[in-house]
Amino acid sequence: YVLNVNLAYSFLYLMSDGDTGFINKTIYGGGTKTPIGVVVSQSRHLAIALRNAGGNTTYKWCSLPDWNLQKNKNMKSNYQQLIALENGEYETWDATASMDNVTVKGSSPNYPAFKAAGDYSPSVSVSGGMIGRRWYLPAYGEWKYVFSALGFGENIASKTTWGAYNWYGILAQLAFTQVGGEAIQFQKYYWTASECIGFHAGYIYPYKDKMHFGNTSKDFSANVRPFIKFP
Repeated sequence: YVLNVNLAYSFLYLMSDGDTGFINKTIYGGGTKTPIGVVVSQSRHLAIALRNAGGNTTYKWCSLPDWNLQKNKNMKSNYQQLIALENGEYETWDATASMDNVTVKGSSPNYPAFKAAGDYSPSVSVSGGMIGRRWYLPAYGEWKYVFSALGFGENIASKTTWGAYNWYGILAQLAFTQVGGEAIQFQKYYWTASECIGFHAGYIYPYKDKMHFGNTSKDFSANVRPFIKFP
């Protein structure tokens, strides 16, 4: 006899109707629900999309000719201030987050990374509590839940500077691929919604064994992985 065993890890998923559950509740584990995200914080009702916005397309944070001017009112000066930010939805969808009190970055072509996140749609229609919920470009500090919940990374909130910190990247990738999603790619840049001193924006850059938290010029091009709040 030959016995084939498929191992599935117990990540928590956000379903298209706003429900949450493990893989056995999804169509990939014998259930009936279609996942649209991986839950990274239950207490914050926070999930990350199963795929990048635009596939392999990269986007500038800001495409305006004056990209080297401050765009977020809530600009920070160091890593510890940035890692505490969890306001990506506000930065993406609230005009009062912008310096001019008018621009909604999630719908503005002048902010390609924000707009790509805001325009994101999962491969299935949503219902129930997910109706009206908006995808957004995550804040710097919201990525720390991906780092800890999916990759069992060390406590980066206690770190004092930008750098590369230990995590289990292969395990984090499985959170997506075991339900038909697209893995967070190693050695690819992913934008955050957070701006820092020097008129740069924060990024994360995953490796197999580490994730680098840094910042770069806002006219740089990087991937976008949207986040969403669920009921």
